[in-house]
Amino acid sequence: MAKQRKKLSPAQKAARKKRQKEYMTIFINGKQKRVKRPATIDGMDADEFIRRNADPIWLHQNQMWEYIDKTEDQVLSREQISITREVNYIILQAQENSSRVVTLGSLVLFSTDTGDAWILDPGDGLALCLVRDGENQSFEITDTTASVAIGWNAHYRIAQNAFIVINQSGQIRTIFGYPTREISRAAARVH
Repeated sequence: MAKQRKKLSPAQKAARKKRQKEYMTIFINGKQKRVKRPATIDGMDADEFIRRNADPIWLHQNQMWEYIDKTEDQVLSREQISITREVNYIILQAQENSSRVVTLGSLVLFSTDTGDAWILDPGDGLALCLVRDGENQSFEITDTTASVAIGWNAHYRIAQNAFIVINQSGQIRTIFGYPTREISRAAARVH
């Protein structure tokens, strides 16, 4: 004969409903465990809410690049553009040995998995090394709302898979292993 269930009082029912809202049951090693439910915003977990509602600039500033929709290019106003912020981002990527290519107006910034970072002006063939082998280089960039001034110190060329740099003294360096195909594509878009 089946065991009769005891009826719950209204207070017990309310406590049970509250507990079900705050906690969920999961299985760990074949045993049930009660854990707190993840925080929700408007009924969505926090990651899903951010993914649906966050502005791409906010995502970029908070290093949540995986949530940025890569299918469409972002068109920003001058007030939204910050060369300094993009330079800091590309330096961080270089120090993490992460290869990235970013276009900003008529400029191309890139980092490599060897720990280098550069900013390029494809229109004039100008280059400025920001990071070399993971070490910050000295450079001068002035970014105001009215103008941007970059202290270029070299010219560059791309020949197939070689990145060729000619510094102000005329010394030529040929570097292999850079993402030259992606850099060339980005340069063609902004040029």
